[in-house]
Amino acid sequence: MQHGHAVEMLSPATLQKSPHQQWADLGCGNGTFTLALAELLPHESTVYAMDIDQRALRNIPADHPNTKLIPVHGNFVTDPLPTTPLHGILLANALHFVKDQQAFIEKAIESLFPSGSFILVEYDTTVANPWGPYPVGFERLKTLFRHTGFSHIDKLAERPSIYNKAMIYAAQVRR
Repeated sequence: MQHGHAVEMLSPATLQKSPHQQWADLGCGNGTFTLALAELLPHESTVYAMDIDQRALRNIPADHPNTKLIPVHGNFVTDPLPTTPLHGILLANALHFVKDQQAFIEKAIESLFPSGSFILVEYDTTVANPWGPYPVGFERLKTLFRHTGFSHIDKLAERPSIYNKAMIYAAQVRR
């Protein structure tokens, strides 16, 4: 996805106004959505970009005019998150790789400030494939978060995927 499209998908999110926010982009890949989030956060915020692929992390720029970006090598499912508490967690095309999504979400919630939120980008499908073994269509996303104390599960944006098999959506989950 191109940078501008990633920014468009995330820009409808309701972000806290507090300065110096700390976010984690889990399963960040080459940082497409890390950079999009960095543009939307208040100045001097920090995004911890975590991925298991060290080569992908090399694409995260060392400096950014608005936000401090910190690459973190690790598995976001099994390793501790880079820092806590967090104002938010971004999972862009990452949750569909997590087998026990409910357990992961419950663990991740513990890393958030009470006012923290999740932003997710996923394919709106129920059909598994090698690149998305545990699909998280929007209805499934609502089911996963329904009993966690988060009352706002909002679809932010939607666009056709480059694979033309399902729409890709962005959603925010807030209390």
